[in-house]
Amino acid sequence: MAFIENMVVVHNLFSVTLRATLLSFEETNRYTYCPEMVLKNHQIWHIKGSNGIGKTSLLRFILNFIKKHDLSSIYLPHELGLFDHETLEAHAHFYQNLTPHYNPRQHPLWLAQHVHKKIFQLSRGLQQRAALSLRLSSDYLFWILDEPFTALDQEATMLLIECFLNHQELGGCIIFTHHGILPSQIQVSSLFLEQRG
Repeated sequence: MAFIENMVVVHNLFSVTLRATLLSFEETNRYTYCPEMVLKNHQIWHIKGSNGIGKTSLLRFILNFIKKHDLSSIYLPHELGLFDHETLEAHAHFYQNLTPHYNPRQHPLWLAQHVHKKIFQLSRGLQQRAALSLRLSSDYLFWILDEPFTALDQEATMLLIECFLNHQELGGCIIFTHHGILPSQIQVSSLFLEQRG
């Protein structure tokens, strides 16, 4: 059970407050407690907690709430959502049709040298980079990302941080999960999920 206490949206300015969020796991009679979380423009939220605690469930809850209220968002699941037997160029064409004024080919993480390769031919790190370049448009206020730094090399990690900072400066809000240590260049609000019951 979870509820939103208040929400204010004025044009591209927003404030969403989530309070007393409980993620219930009936099969184990346990639940995860999420303290207050206020989503606003120019924010980056890092959701932390142990494996299986409900980080992805919380991301999906937030995503569903945002969609229900017609706020623009993009979601990158941990599974990436790419088609193994399609080329990177085919993916770019598909995503450009979804967001006509966004060209993923101009994204800093774009893999120009791999456009004609099929997704299954790319390493896990390159697949992650491809998925990020296809989705991270600042046309969307909310970026909701499940483990976006997974398998990225140092260069790609720095490019992603630069994308985060640019989106934040433009007034966007980023909510993401990550298990590792974050580079010092990125300042985030952290939310730690804990198991109770």
